[in-house]
Amino acid sequence: MFSVSIRAIICALINAMTYICISITDPVAHPLEQLAPAILKVAPRLSLDGRKGQIWADGKSLQIDIICGDLIAVLEHKGVINSQIGASRIPITAEVASRLSAPNNRITHIPDGEESK
Repeated sequence: MFSVSIRAIICALINAMTYICISITDPVAHPLEQLAPAILKVAPRLSLDGRKGQIWADGKSLQIDIICGDLIAVLEHKGVINSQIGASRIPITAEVASRLSAPNNRITHIPDGEESK
């Protein structure tokens, strides 16, 4: 029984998803759907929320700092210069981090266990 519990915990940690929320703070010239093909080259799974001006990407098994930097570069190439990224294993934490990032620090990664700080 103990080994089953340990195995379940380890599998949960290995397969844990990191949510990446991209908040676009200014209106963009194109609908978010037109940005999707370029973003999919960097992040294999994503979701768009045009009402909130957000793009959600799955950072599972990817190096978060690298993928976030690549996402910023892709967006800038498409003319989106006012975007901020929040990354966390908890979706609401990623969303809040993307909205509260300082303008000079466009990527905020909240490490595990620091979500409440």
